[in-house]
Amino acid sequence: MTARRVEGSARLWTVAAILCLLVLVTLVVRVFLQSDGSEKPLAHVPGTPATDSTESSSVPQAPILPVETKLTLGAVENTQNQFTPTDLDTMRQLEASFRTGNFGATLDLADQLLSAERNSPAFRGWLREQMPVILVSAGWTKLKLGDCDGATQLLQRSEAIRRSAEGAKGLAWCYQKLGQIAAADEQFDAFFGAVAADPTKEDVNMRLLHSDLLESQGRFGEAVKVLETIGAGLAATGGDPDLQKRLDAMRARARESKHQTTEVSRFFSLTYRIGEHEDLATFVLQTLDEALDEFVEDYGMREPPAVIEVVLYPVEEFRGAVAGGPEWAEGVFDGRLRIPVRLAQIRSKDFSGLRPVLRHELVHALNSQLTGGRGFPPWFEEGLAQKLACPRGGCPPFAFAATPGEFLAPGDFQTSYISLATVAAGMAYRQSLYLLANLPRVAQVEDPIRTIIRTASSVGPLTSDTMLAGVGTDFATLHRAAAENWKKRTSLPLTSN
Repeated sequence: MTARRVEGSARLWTVAAILCLLVLVTLVVRVFLQSDGSEKPLAHVPGTPATDSTESSSVPQAPILPVETKLTLGAVENTQNQFTPTDLDTMRQLEASFRTGNFGATLDLADQLLSAERNSPAFRGWLREQMPVILVSAGWTKLKLGDCDGATQLLQRSEAIRRSAEGAKGLAWCYQKLGQIAAADEQFDAFFGAVAADPTKEDVNMRLLHSDLLESQGRFGEAVKVLETIGAGLAATGGDPDLQKRLDAMRARARESKHQTTEVSRFFSLTYRIGEHEDLATFVLQTLDEALDEFVEDYGMREPPAVIEVVLYPVEEFRGAVAGGPEWAEGVFDGRLRIPVRLAQIRSKDFSGLRPVLRHELVHALNSQLTGGRGFPPWFEEGLAQKLACPRGGCPPFAFAATPGEFLAPGDFQTSYISLATVAAGMAYRQSLYLLANLPRVAQVEDPIRTIIRTASSVGPLTSDTMLAGVGTDFATLHRAAAENWKKRTSLPLTSN
């Protein structure tokens, strides 16, 4: 059962890319067929995560929060000799732990010290004053690893003592990711209130994130105004072309929203054109539900913690509603699945060509939530999305083109493919799939894909090597095996894990 409501009502939000924007570009083609280079590639165009300095994408990036809170503990002043020598030694111990940046260990120590009877009342009073700083810093450590559940618990503890701009910022981010719209609104208000009191705390990325939340609520006019205000503030320095693309796209979405309605199922919120896409809407929700069940059962993916937004556009409106991306883009995930629909598909009622697109984009959405927006390395992200684009058991073995070319160098698989021309992007995508097909041959575990998915949330930086360490190999070994098999034109199965 779905509940229908017209555009303008609040739509539930899922943030894909909390610390990182994933823009997924998908084509309605059979990606496993032999390609002669004229076929458009499946493409994934990530934005720049805070930890990735190699990204060269020109696509407007997702709002990225600062990677550090830059908070410090309060100064220790003992002018009235209220602290005992034991107190001072303990303070130095706590400060030393804090300076190492291991805020989780600092928090554990602080919690122990608060309950220790050997410390004086003056010390415990000083430590209680430091707890919001310690809690926020520990919360941000978890946030940067994509653990919003853990971050939220710590930031809520901090807020219960004393509200801060840094705490409100983290909570706004996480509540939005978790689909808690009202709570996110409250924290945005708190953060912007702190900015009004202290303009040095201004953060343009929070304004951008707020515009994204407003879009999820159907408040397009307000979202446009937020972006216009940001643009006006940057005008003195020459403006920002990426911001202008984002603003133009938001205006296009606002215009299109007047013709749209929304249906909500358990895991998906689908927005589509009134009077044109009703038959397609049923197909889309059924396809996504079936794919989600399959991915959870076969690969151990998690059910989304918040509703995933899906928006269908007439193909002629799609380009305007998508901020940036290469010309060959035919589907985008930028926190929402944005899918173009051709008139021929509506007239024929043959929607089968959209099935691989929807499945491909859903993989990216689930991966974004799994990794907290950090994202897998491009070769794994795109290889997996291509592999799962066909229904269970429906993938033929990998087929080579008549002129497949040389295997790309290791570094070519580590950064975004967005700047590549169509043919070059097609090669990068197909070879990403081939890397994934070779993974079972070099991994030391029976089911490497499931293992990687299961352990992703506990891995720090998601590099190729840290990710593959959990399955007993590294990227150099995988690349070497794939390059050798590519040279031999070894066809590999794609149906097994």
